Amino acid sequence: MDPDRPDPEHPPVVGELEPEARPPARREPGYYQFKANAQNTWRAYQADLRHFTAWGGQLPAHPDLVARYLSEHAESLAPTTLEHRLAAVSIWHKHHGHPNPTEDGRVRRVMQGIRRSAVEQGWQPREAPAMTAEDLVAIVDAMGDSLRDARDRALILTGLLAAFRENELSKLHRSQLHFQDEGVVLRRRHSKTNQKGNLELKAIPRGQGPYCAVAALETWLRRAGIDDGPVFRRIRKNDRIGDRPLSHTAVNQLLKRRGLAAGLPHASRLSGHSLRAGFSTLAARGGDPGWKIRLQTGHRDDRMLQRYIRVATLFEDNPAATVLATLNR
Repeated sequence: MDPDRPDPEHPPVVGELEPEARPPARREPGYYQFKANAQNTWRAYQADLRHFTAWGGQLPAHPDLVARYLSEHAESLAPTTLEHRLAAVSIWHKHHGHPNPTEDGRVRRVMQGIRRSAVEQGWQPREAPAMTAEDLVAIVDAMGDSLRDARDRALILTGLLAAFRENELSKLHRSQLHFQDEGVVLRRRHSKTNQKGNLELKAIPRGQGPYCAVAALETWLRRAGIDDGPVFRRIRKNDRIGDRPLSHTAVNQLLKRRGLAAGLPHASRLSGHSLRAGFSTLAARGGDPGWKIRLQTGHRDDRMLQRYIRVATLFEDNPAATVLATLNR
């Protein structure tokens, strides 16, 4: 057997990067390393590492072995999946203080070649479509007056107008909502882009008609009798409100289900990210600059926003229009 390829049936132990296990005690050195990433992130890293070691990968890993792993899975796994695997291998080595094989030029060139080959074969990264104004209207208009309708209406409108991620909707707590005559203020001290506990404020103004997120939130909270705890919860049979919040997976499934009910052709591709992307695109189309959109989305800079802004303004100030005007003289 190749000495660089251990028996896949007896993969090496991954080590201390074990999200299923309890984190180290507070006084142990590894505790704050563990806390540097969210629990879901550790779970994802561990699943990726299990795939790598089950194949025969050793930890710590040599760059040649990582490059071979990428090459052998280039046809069966998407480039984005392989990038996730690399991220897990990278964090393991950083966590344990070993040289990082993913930063080696050989590994980087292999990954670049895999991306280029996949694109040439027609691969495109799967991206949730941004929710359009027409999508939102269709989804809300298709709802009735049941308790589930009240919850889902509030969740979707709040998610879009607050530019929330699906896990942020899942974690939203009643104590974070402060209703005023002008609308609702959402006060948070932790998010994906705010890991330092700084106070973060978002505001949703009151609107008119059936698409007002503030009115939808007030209706849901009143009907569900929620004075404390998670805002968006499971609803059991006979309209019994649970104590536990909807998971981020449940939020994604809810959006797909509501999209199907509204007859949207792309309903199966909707996710919580569709709400966040939809806010960015609609705000850019309405003329708001990137810095103002970032106040609501929480993006650190315009790099991630540029995709949405570019889509929203493709026909505005387009130099091709200048060329056409010249041709038509």
